[in-house]
Amino acid sequence: MKRLKPIIILLLLCLTGIAQEKKALVLFVQFQDLKFKASYPEFEKFTDSLTLYFNDQFHGNPQFNFVRGPVITLNKNHSEYGNNSPTYNDDHMYLGVIDACAAATDSVNFADYSNGSTSEVRDLLIMVPGKCELDTTARDMFRPQYVEFASRNVYPRFNNRKLICYAIAPELDSTGNFTGIGHMAHEYSHVLGLKDYYDTDKEGSGGISKALWGRLALMDRGNTNNLGHTPPNWCAPDYYTIGAGNGIEIDTAGFYSLEPISRNGTYFIFSGPEEGEVFLAESRVDEGWDAYIGGRGMVIYHFDRSGGDALWSDWDGRNLTAAERW
Repeated sequence: MKRLKPIIILLLLCLTGIAQEKKALVLFVQFQDLKFKASYPEFEKFTDSLTLYFNDQFHGNPQFNFVRGPVITLNKNHSEYGNNSPTYNDDHMYLGVIDACAAATDSVNFADYSNGSTSEVRDLLIMVPGKCELDTTARDMFRPQYVEFASRNVYPRFNNRKLICYAIAPELDSTGNFTGIGHMAHEYSHVLGLKDYYDTDKEGSGGISKALWGRLALMDRGNTNNLGHTPPNWCAPDYYTIGAGNGIEIDTAGFYSLEPISRNGTYFIFSGPEEGEVFLAESRVDEGWDAYIGGRGMVIYHFDRSGGDALWSDWDGRNLTAAERW
């Protein structure tokens, strides 16, 4: 059986052992009229929890280290960055991130976060004060998101490193308490190469998909499990997408034992009838990070990147192939 080449090779240096540690910088960015309610020890607990979560997903290969950066106060009000446009949510926050990085250079060497690259920094995370905009009636608060600077036609450089992207999430959960790591873990997983699994265009592709039932996957709605404090473990499609985990190809009949994916990232791969089509099998138990997934047992995913017809898309105005859907 021929296994597909992963579409994202972002972690290649780390996974091949060239970079044993993957450092990510977390900056805490507030505004003249909107300050953090949380204390610095809570920020430390947040970065420690992110470190624990991703080390649990990658089992120490690479070894993640989310570093608590400084609190930066920008000299403008939050609405200068958080107002939305017809094209972008939080239309000018990318400028706020650039200003925050410039202010941080007194205490941060961005070259320390290039993780094997001699020219780029990808592992940049930003926390901002307040609730998620979707949890308020205000339209100038901030949404969790992943942003590439190239999408705004800017290419900031610090310490001779070009900033490629950032992940951003708000300080408070929907109840007004200090947030869990769910939103940030979801957005940072975009940095690592994962895509959203929830239905991003709703009826635009001919119907509304239930995707992975919300709570089962971090890249669906699982980032909100237990108010974001207990996001689910990465699942087989996550590992398969970036070529990580312990995927075992099964192509002969026999008896096989499949332990929970949380223990060492093991999942099974079965070839499908078309080139680019596979079935992925994993075992899940409702404990640890998976405590809020709603059950336990085997999950089988139909993972289709074939050239087969995947029906009409209003967004594209034509039928798409399964590969194009990805």
